[in-house]
Amino acid sequence: MSTSLAYTLAILAGLVSQGLVYAGIAFVNQQLLPRLLAPAYAHLGETARVAIIMILAAVPANYLLSYIYRIIDGSQALMVILATLVFVLAVKSMLIGDGGVSWRVMLACSGTAAMLAWLVYELHAAA
Repeated sequence: MSTSLAYTLAILAGLVSQGLVYAGIAFVNQQLLPRLLAPAYAHLGETARVAIIMILAAVPANYLLSYIYRIIDGSQALMVILATLVFVLAVKSMLIGDGGVSWRVMLACSGTAAMLAWLVYELHAAA
């Protein structure tokens, strides 16, 4: 597998895994698509929601995070995971927060993009 493909897959896996984790948290707290999932929230208790999310979100997210460590070096994998975490948290704050897009959220997204660009640049410089 080429280096560029490996890092592209690592970034995509990081985004999907972090998204799964925070979608699962929102589901347990009854904040994920509240109008659409209202009947499910009414019939499921908190324990049932946690059990569902453990199977549908936590297991695939942990698999994707371990996949990142398998395809790239450990220190670079950690940087990818942290960058995707910051990006997903920034997007989550825009979606859930009442303020919408603020300069802080834009700064977090810009910083994340800079971290990922620096990672790719360093990889090509080292190759």
